[in-house]
Amino acid sequence: MAKVSPPRLRRLGRRGFTLVELLFVVTLILVISTLAFPSLRTFTARDRDASMATFVSHEFNRIKAQSQMRNRPYIVRFGDFNAADARGSFEIFESTVAVCGDAVADLAGNAQRLARYGFGSTPMGGGWTQPPGGTDPIVGLTGWRLRPLRAAEGPIVRAGSLTLCVRPDGSVHTMNGAVATPIAGEIGLLVQRFSAQAGAGPSGPARTIRIGFTQPARLELL
Repeated sequence: MAKVSPPRLRRLGRRGFTLVELLFVVTLILVISTLAFPSLRTFTARDRDASMATFVSHEFNRIKAQSQMRNRPYIVRFGDFNAADARGSFEIFESTVAVCGDAVADLAGNAQRLARYGFGSTPMGGGWTQPPGGTDPIVGLTGWRLRPLRAAEGPIVRAGSLTLCVRPDGSVHTMNGAVATPIAGEIGLLVQRFSAQAGAGPSGPARTIRIGFTQPARLELL
């Protein structure tokens, strides 16, 4: 049997790393983490605004199905639009009457508010409903726009609120007071993520939720 020299035994018995090797590995990990963190944060933020837009579109389609099932109109109201800060509200009312104009007038009376969602920094007191996962402080509603049939996108509207009436036949009408107008084309509801730094404004393009006269709401993931 061959003999192993003492230096050979020392090399075979050595385990672990030297202090220099450990410092090198730790430094390498810190450098990689520093380079990857901004990309990971951006990816996470994009996922957060997509999650909110998906929630709103799914909730709107659920209301359309419920209107048909219960044979009564529902009023959906979006408001608190803001282009500089993450804000927004989304309310759902179930009416006890059959006509959209009467349903809007009934909001102050017998209509039942099923949900009142707030987004971003919108002040929320009692009676507000938390979206799944809670309110995201950097995602809000910036406005809405109309894309008529065979025409380009209209201007972004932020003044006031967007009030829609969902009828039991599956159609959706815009409401101007008690006047109901069938959607001619598509309404695009804009969901925007903002920078986490106060006052920095929007971050990236807005997501658009498309709402048509009879089509289900759908989300454009641009």
